[in-house]
Amino acid sequence: MMANAWGEFNSTANPRLTFVVIQIAISIKIIFYIYGGKKFFSKPIFSHRPLRILEVVVFAYSAHYFYTQHHQHLISLLQAVTAIGLFYLFFSERKSFQKQFIQINEQGILLPAVDQMKPLLWSSIDNLRIRNDYISINTKENRFIQYENGTPFSETELDKMNAWCFQQIAATNNPTSQQS
Repeated sequence: MMANAWGEFNSTANPRLTFVVIQIAISIKIIFYIYGGKKFFSKPIFSHRPLRILEVVVFAYSAHYFYTQHHQHLISLLQAVTAIGLFYLFFSERKSFQKQFIQINEQGILLPAVDQMKPLLWSSIDNLRIRNDYISINTKENRFIQYENGTPFSETELDKMNAWCFQQIAATNNPTSQQS
């Protein structure tokens, strides 16, 4: 945003001061927030949301300004892509600050992803091992997936979970054994 303001101020004989002032004011506000504002907010998840919307609005304004006033299509496109990226960040940032959990149920394993939980069915799992520090999954597509386990379990709980998971894998790999 500072570069937008500086470029506008130096490129034309009569720069639009409203554009320059908006760009400089918002960039200074963001810089102050980055270096000191986080200390004043107890929940950074919620304090980022208004800031992201403000950034989206300013970059959308910049894209419109460069497209209509200077006819610089590439710069306008870059500003619009930045606004779209920040808009996506507005929705995904809340999810990225939350703790990620793996959920194991009868259908399979739900793995954490940015926008939603990603299902991994038992029929696509070749091997699985749950330990106190991590969970390791080998898929039939020859992928190795590993997640850190933040919850300590006792040895008997680990043995029960591993046995149940092996039973689910065996039942989906051999459906006739499930009926007997």
